[in-house]
Order: sequence, then C-alpha cells, then structure tokens
Amino acid sequence: METQPELNFNPVHGNVLESLPTYLIFELSAHNHVVANMVKLSGEDCTVFTVENNIDSLVQTLKEYDLNPSVRDWTIGAEMLKLKEIRKYCRIIVTTWHESTLTKRKWVLGFNILRSNLQILCIRNSVKWHVSSYLDIHRLLSRKLMLKEHFFAVNSFLLSRFMIMRAKRIVVESRMQLDFMKHLAFVRSIKMETFPGRLSNFKPVRKIGHLCERSDNNDLVLGFLGTCNEDRRDINLVSDVISSLSKTRNIRVIWLGGVHKETAKDLLIRNFPEITFTFPSNKVWSEHDFFDFSSSCNFLVSPLNYDWGYDSGMSTGSLADAIALEKKIFYPNFVNFGQEFDDFVVYYRDCRNLCNQITALENSPESQDVPSATSLANFSIENVRKMLFMD
Repeated sequence: METQPELNFNPVHGNVLESLPTYLIFELSAHNHVVANMVKLSGEDCTVFTVENNIDSLVQTLKEYDLNPSVRDWTIGAEMLKLKEIRKYCRIIVTTWHESTLTKRKWVLGFNILRSNLQILCIRNSVKWHVSSYLDIHRLLSRKLMLKEHFFAVNSFLLSRFMIMRAKRIVVESRMQLDFMKHLAFVRSIKMETFPGRLSNFKPVRKIGHLCERSDNNDLVLGFLGTCNEDRRDINLVSDVISSLSKTRNIRVIWLGGVHKETAKDLLIRNFPEITFTFPSNKVWSEHDFFDFSSSCNFLVSPLNYDWGYDSGMSTGSLADAIALEKKIFYPNFVNFGQEFDDFVVYYRDCRNLCNQITALENSPESQDVPSATSLANFSIENVRKMLFMD
C-alpha cells in the first residue's frame, strides 16, 4: 500500500495543527464504494476513518476513482473528536454506523459524534435501527446477565436514536426506507433525503484487470446483482429463470455481487453445467471489474429474497449500482422504491413474468431499456451535492 497523506494531528499529545480537513468521514463497515462517492461529494477535503481490517481495501477502492484522501484507523478519529476545537471545526459524515450493541470504545466515539457537527448520517438497514435493537435489548433483559451488558445494550439503542435527532441530514437509500424511518421515535422532525449511494456521472477512472469476454454469438447475458447468498437472494428464482430462458437461447450469467459463502454458487454451477457463469475471482469485485463486466450484461436482475426483510427497512445496494451503471434493473414487486426510481426499476411478479418481460424487451429494439437523461441527472454530482451539502 502506498503511503497515505499524513494527518496533521498528534493523538498522543492532542496537538491540533494547521490544515485540518473540513470533513471527517467514518465508515465502520465496508461500504467502500459509498465512501468513494461521499468523498467526491465533499469536494475531497476530508479524512476517512474505517475499521483496521478495511483500510487497505478502502484505499484501493479510492485509488480506482483517482481519489487519495488520508485513510486512517477509526480510533485516531475517536481521539480527534475528544478535542473541542475539532468537534467545532470539522463536519462529520457517517457513511455506515453499527446497528447493534456497541463496544465501550465505539459507544464513546458515538457520544463524541453527537457533540460534534454531525452533517450526514447514512442509514443502511433502517429495520435494524428499530426492530433488531429492541430485540437485542429484550433478549438481554430476559437473561440473568451482568449489569454492564444491560447498560451497553440500552445505551447503544438510545445513542442511535439521539444520532438520528442530532444529524443535519439523514440519508436513506430509497423511499421505502424513508417511510419506514418516519415511524421511528425521534425521526419526524428530521430532514431526510434519499440517495442510494452511487452517482450517475462518477465512474472509476480506468478499467484494469482481466476484461470481460464479449460474446460473438449473440448470447443473452444476465447480470444478477447483490450477494450470492440463499438468505438474501432468491436462488430458486434464479435457477428457474436460467432454466426457462436457456430453453430457447444461449445464455451467460454474470454474478455482479460478492460471494462470501460458496453454497449458492456451487448449487448454480452444479445444476447448470452447460451455462457459463462468471463470479468475482476474489469474493468481491473491484470497482473497475464491476463496471467492466456489467457493461456486457443485456439485463440486470436483483432477485431479492422476501424473507430477508426487503419489503420494510432493509437496504439493497443494487439500486445504487443500476444508477451508476445507467441501466434499468428488475426487482420483485414486493418492494417499492417510490416514483423517483420508476425510470430505473422494472417490477416482476414471478419467474414467468420476469422471463416474459426480458423476452419482450429483447425483441423490441425501440423499447426504452435505459433510464432517461433527466432521471440520471437527478443523481449527478452537482444535484446530489446540492441536496446533501447545501443549507
């Protein structure tokens, strides 16, 4: 890893030197593409803090977008926020916060974020900010555990609610999540905005790695988005779609999401030995390869599994992917992302309906299978920056 720009701060002595960044961005998970887009929106005048095992990966993702902010362990950011001058001067962006009981150190970080200028708080899975937090506490209180465990469970729950109250902007990924959040306590008076996490006019600077093989025999190429996981994706529907469409066409399948467990991947390969499957070579795609391989897909499908909670407050990054890829995407009709995404989303009822729609679009060259320029412009750098950063 190349040397990152040094941050003018000494956490040991507490010295605040000149040239502090305007924004401090905290990513306590691994939504690295979201961080890249937020760095761009912030004008690149920022320092990013993340968990230790994500630093190298995040630096690499930022490089793919030709971005080079300082990336540091989140504990350095936590030390910085202990200083009143930094809490007053720097604006805080939280791209992913924890959605469960916090450790003591992360609870202290959250408390200091509350005392700071919290500009933007991004909610990834809003259902967990309510249901799971409550259930975590209920389970704790139903067992004979130490008082300390009760304390951190309850106070983690409360801290998340006060962060919602304190933030200048609450950012959710869809209208569905926004409606869900409105029913939570402390939310009604907060300014909420919808931004899935990717910009329509911000792409990796160059494509590297092995290029996707372009088909010379007019194959139908299907791109399935999201984690290849039986819990989150309807693998049975995927199998039915492949089986149905392959009866009349040569098809190829590119899985445009991560593969952290091999079960679903192995099942598909075993059931369809005649089909060419492409999965990420290292569990997840690099941004360059993601954009390159997706460009060869005729259609994008997000086969969400109903049981995972996508009909309420659970998020899916595939909507953001469709915006960045400038392509329409098929979703099951039990989700509703709101009218603002109607130009990006095509809903299906079941396998038969999905296959019929794919066939109809493929056989109708005059049909509009890409979002309009107006819809894409809504998620441009300029417009999203005005929405999130202008008072």
